[in-house]
Amino acid sequence: MATHSKKIKSKQTVRLGAINLKHDHASDFDSGTGASVSSPVTRQKAAAAKHFIENHYKNYLQGLQDRKDRRRAFQRKVQEAQIPVEEQEEMMRSLERRETEYMRLQIHKIGIDDFEQLTVIGKGAFGELRLCRAKSTGEIFAMKKLKKLEMLSRGQVEHVRSERNLLAEVYSRCIVKLHYSFQDSDSLYLIMEYLPGGDIMTLLMREDILSEDVARFYIAESILAIHSIHQYNYAYSTVGTLDYMAPEVLLKKGYGMECDWWSLGAIMYEMLIGYPPFCSDDPRMACRKIVNWKTCLKFPEEPKI
Repeated sequence: MATHSKKIKSKQTVRLGAINLKHDHASDFDSGTGASVSSPVTRQKAAAAKHFIENHYKNYLQGLQDRKDRRRAFQRKVQEAQIPVEEQEEMMRSLERRETEYMRLQIHKIGIDDFEQLTVIGKGAFGELRLCRAKSTGEIFAMKKLKKLEMLSRGQVEHVRSERNLLAEVYSRCIVKLHYSFQDSDSLYLIMEYLPGGDIMTLLMREDILSEDVARFYIAESILAIHSIHQYNYAYSTVGTLDYMAPEVLLKKGYGMECDWWSLGAIMYEMLIGYPPFCSDDPRMACRKIVNWKTCLKFPEEPKI
């Protein structure tokens, strides 16, 4: 009797992975014939369990493949950049650490509900930047919220993807750190290191003109940041502010990393003079000035530089 009872109990509980499917005894057997019959609820639970397990392993294997692909692409980038072997090894170790942290975070799905949203600190063409606080730790972050429909309508999907990949891959004290990224049905979210000092544009709006010493400091910091990005072969993108775009970008005939140094030079000009070198109320006129920079680039007599 004890053995028969154990068999009945084993039929009553079916273990499929981590999911328990418990059946009512009367629903498992036909009362007239004693034959085993599954109830609609049982069949539904079994189908759901099967779907869950298949998706789980499919996503797991896809994640491993994505990780291998990212590693190969990363190796190719650092080799093409001709970075010394020691630096390559350190960069690979850094990537592995971030990948491991990412896998750990995947166990607990991070979402918008994990953060308390605080004040808005900036707005862009298709999103906003606000302070947020992690509910579990109380740590303060900057949350960049990007509207999917706006990105699609403006053709900015690839630019946003490049930004996310850059922040995730590039490890430098001069580049803001990306902690988490996730999405919901309406928006993409980048949870980043919060830097309370503000940005260069706000500084220029407040100060109008910077001294040579102050400008030198910010330009030096910018050079380090741009160099960090160039090591990973990021530079080919048409996103940017017109006043700072290089001629080759506007001509759309292809360009290299030199265009970033042009843009930094234009920003330095604005720091010291008070306005960009090719500014105009008419965007078409600004484009013409940039393309014909050899005749249009002027340095005013004041201030003395």
